[in-house]
Amino acid sequence: MFLTRSWGQTLEGVGLVQVIADIKYEHARSLSNENNVKPLHLMCAGNLLLELHMGSPNAENLNKAIIAYQTAVRLTADGHQCQAELHRQLGLALLHRTDFSDDMVDIEDAIFSFECSLILMPGDHALRPALLTNLGNSFVKRFRKSEDRIDVDNAISAHEEAVHLTPDDHAKKPTSLVNLGCSFLIRYERFGTVIDMNRAISAHERAVHLTPDGHAGKPLCLVSLGNALGHRFTYYGDPADINKAISSQQQALHLTSDDHAHKRACLNNLGVSFLIRFEEYGQLIDVDRAIFANEQAVHLTPDGHADKAVSLTNLGNSFARRFKHSGNLIDVDKAISAHEQAVHLTPNDHANKPGRLTNLGGSHMIRFEHSGDVVDIDKAISAHVDKLS
Repeated sequence: MFLTRSWGQTLEGVGLVQVIADIKYEHARSLSNENNVKPLHLMCAGNLLLELHMGSPNAENLNKAIIAYQTAVRLTADGHQCQAELHRQLGLALLHRTDFSDDMVDIEDAIFSFECSLILMPGDHALRPALLTNLGNSFVKRFRKSEDRIDVDNAISAHEEAVHLTPDDHAKKPTSLVNLGCSFLIRYERFGTVIDMNRAISAHERAVHLTPDGHAGKPLCLVSLGNALGHRFTYYGDPADINKAISSQQQALHLTSDDHAHKRACLNNLGVSFLIRFEEYGQLIDVDRAIFANEQAVHLTPDGHADKAVSLTNLGNSFARRFKHSGNLIDVDKAISAHEQAVHLTPNDHANKPGRLTNLGGSHMIRFEHSGDVVDIDKAISAHVDKLS
């Protein structure tokens, strides 16, 4: 569920809206807690601050919005007509903050807020499918950190209900299907149940089918389908799957502007698919294309974004694969540099930390085998020890 900008499109307008938002925020906070209108004023200020953040990411605006919503929730009496909306907006703001903080507390608080909103919201409410989608995405985020199967199961359940409640001719139906397909694929990647992979492909194919050509959501549907087909190629080895995966992802990339948030996802997934095809057939042009896509993804991912480490990991893996083919030490140097950055950006309690340390240690080991420099073997051992600690 995303907020849309309704005003303040120019730089001058944005500045004016920022001033208004700050004034509304300070005024709402200054009201007495006994004032019955304080929660409403806080919610209005939070909505405006969140809208500004959505238009141009700003941590201060997002943090203020969260404080406003949290205070309003605390002060709102049970049964108030705004209670469900307050919980929904708080959950949405917290979910957006996890894009940058990757904080488990924010993830858990977002889940709690969305669940509260669902309990308070009528079953036939028009916003229920979007709320279920946000809840499902929150469960996915928690699963990536916890690896607790119940989280990905709950994510799939929420997305299935969102799909069920959304008519085929509704503009949000493809997005609901994409989220469902991605959740199935995540469960397949972790637990290896082939039926989940096939369900993912089916959901993504439906999403592509239901999205008209020229629609802004078409690239996301295509790149998600390509990702799922790449997994099926890895499992069955049918060349048609990897070729179709790359074709879908290239089409998605062509349709996505550089300033769109989905561009880096298109590039990351395309790079992975090129690397998969390179490892199967050994055509050097594919690993070159993988590196080019990975480098663009790193460049387009803002510093501080949780996806930065993912892009760097993909880039490091591509350089390491090319080194094995070319023997050019520059490639392994670049692989080590990328993996070092990915490790540095990954919190110690993150589920992907051990894997990224393994990649770093492996790259140092590869360089040691070719250079004989004991510094590399020491660093490889150090990375392995850090992984176990």
